[in-house]
Amino acid sequence: VDDEAPALRGTQLLKGGSRGLQPEKLVLGANTALAQRSVGSAGHPGAALDAALADLAADVEVSAGPLAFSFDFGCLSSDAPSVLSLVAELARDPLFPEDRVAAARAQVLASLAHSDDDAGDVARRTLLEALYGADSVYARRPTLQTARSVTRDDVVAFARRWQRPDAAVLGVVGDFDPAAMRALVERRFGDWAPAPGAPPAPPELPTSRPPSLPEEEADAAAGAEGGQGRGPLLVTLVDR
Repeated sequence: VDDEAPALRGTQLLKGGSRGLQPEKLVLGANTALAQRSVGSAGHPGAALDAALADLAADVEVSAGPLAFSFDFGCLSSDAPSVLSLVAELARDPLFPEDRVAAARAQVLASLAHSDDDAGDVARRTLLEALYGADSVYARRPTLQTARSVTRDDVVAFARRWQRPDAAVLGVVGDFDPAAMRALVERRFGDWAPAPGAPPAPPELPTSRPPSLPEEEADAAAGAEGGQGRGPLLVTLVDR
């Protein structure tokens, strides 16, 4: 802890990620995160959010992963009331204008177009497909075609479905009084309710478990007969 500049960091995790999405909408979480952060909230739209954070020397980032959607933030401890207000606005009253959703979709498409540029990422994806199968929630990946299909209605529906208090966990670490922080969180989030028309409870994520590998029995039989089991998986990248 720096006594001269006491600071804190926090994360608000919201259940819901790519494992809960249909194959044709796998980039929906990423689209929503990009649009939500760039567009801001009803109280601080667009550049107003960036300006407010710059004035506080604070940061707020939004991201989507396999199992959760997250709001990550950091600031000086003295600015926690202001920054938590901005985080609460972003989570509770997001804006999703059509043009910014389209811009987020373009960013995702550009990223997918260069997804084979990183040899390590290619090897990781290939290994997961070999282990679990291409259709497994552990290995499936979006395509340019499916990424183009994401619409503003999809983004709004995703936010309404998953961004809700009964699917959220908020953690804060740093230099602050725990009782005061608890009271602050309750003031900012205590009256948060699911969006009108949202499901009565957050949906359950698929409970996939790693499947048995189809080659295991064949390899074991081959080994018992003195044959050769399956060899190493070799991934070759060709520069075209």
